[in-house]
Amino acid sequence: MRVRRRVRADQGAPMTLRTSILCAALCAGSGLTACASNSFKGQADSATNVADTGAGESGDQDSSPPPEPTWFTPRAVIDVAAGVPTLSQLTILVVDVDMTTVVCELAQDATLAVAEAPPDDTVSAWLVETLTPGDADCAELPSPIGIGIGSLPADVRAQLGPSGLDDVADSLFGAYVRAPESESEELAAFGYAGTPDDLAGDDAATLPAPDGQYVLNPLFLLKLSTGG
Repeated sequence: MRVRRRVRADQGAPMTLRTSILCAALCAGSGLTACASNSFKGQADSATNVADTGAGESGDQDSSPPPEPTWFTPRAVIDVAAGVPTLSQLTILVVDVDMTTVVCELAQDATLAVAEAPPDDTVSAWLVETLTPGDADCAELPSPIGIGIGSLPADVRAQLGPSGLDDVADSLFGAYVRAPESESEELAAFGYAGTPDDLAGDDAATLPAPDGQYVLNPLFLLKLSTGG
């Protein structure tokens, strides 16, 4: 099976997100500090304000365009025990057409995920989850999705420098997604995965991913099929 690394935006591909913003958004939820960015707090607050301007809460903001949910990316925590993966956290970040502003974060019920055989030999841990829509969702997401841990591809490795992770790249794994989860869809590497020890550069990453708790950090966006 062919693994898609990068494709043009007009093909519904993973697109590079401004790394400092996305890393900080993720680290805020994961408790990890490998990609901490002190500048994101203000940007995160302004992103919320942008999302709110569609409701016209102030005279100065009435002229601001409403958010346009166009992209998405997962962030997740996967526990591997005795070689079996379990999803313990999954949130889908929905991102504006500007590829920077997080329009909403849609938390999913991780207990619904089911471990399945990996779709490709580049992946060693794979889970499938049917996403649960809510009335307040800002976008319609593809469902179900598959998410997992595999080898670190070259294009993800190339994005680790801005995150300050060049020195530990050999210890990290790739984070993969297929959305919707179907044999007709291509597998996409959307970021990197690692345990706290991996992020400290403990040793070389080899498949299958050893037992441990892995945080899957996004560095790329995927196009929503309903996006603009």
